[in-house]
Amino acid sequence: MPVLFLCILMLALWIRYESKKNDQVSQCNFESFWEREKQANYTRNQPIDHLPLIQIPLDELPLKPNATGELKELQDTLVALNTQPIIDLSHLTNTELKLTYGTGHFKYLSECDANFLTLMNTLNQLAILCEQTELFEDAITYYEALISYNDENILTYVRLAKLYHSQNQFDKLLHLKQSLEHSVAKNKNTILSKIEPLLLDGSL
Repeated sequence: MPVLFLCILMLALWIRYESKKNDQVSQCNFESFWEREKQANYTRNQPIDHLPLIQIPLDELPLKPNATGELKELQDTLVALNTQPIIDLSHLTNTELKLTYGTGHFKYLSECDANFLTLMNTLNQLAILCEQTELFEDAITYYEALISYNDENILTYVRLAKLYHSQNQFDKLLHLKQSLEHSVAKNKNTILSKIEPLLLDGSL
């Protein structure tokens, strides 16, 4: 993967990260936001020991020891990432992060959440790459890993459902549908509308 492409990718990821973390800013007026930000900057540290660190189950993922090119780079990213602290804090804005856990923890927790974003992006790229190179079972494993971390991306579910269908894994397809029906995912109705036709042996 060219260095320039990597730089552009990382920039895009950072912009997406900052945008996601500040989505809720537009919901309050300017003065209210800065008042909360001022309060957040003086919030004392709160315990963070209860926050669950994510450990990547590398032994359960289809890592190829003889991988080359983009596959090797993505696998190396995943292995290196597993030595870093990873916490999913994507449901909190930067201001909420400081208000909840204190300013002193902000840098560490921001790194943890950025690592989570990198994890999700890397798993997604691995899944797509494996699918494109017809390593379908490997792609399924990576998509399943994404969903296990509460990824609500519609395309993740659609791609996984299509793979279950093409590989005649209808029991897994049915389980995916049932899991969605009992989930609190924001996009679940949209996802279900795209998955259900496959159970009738239709197409998306």
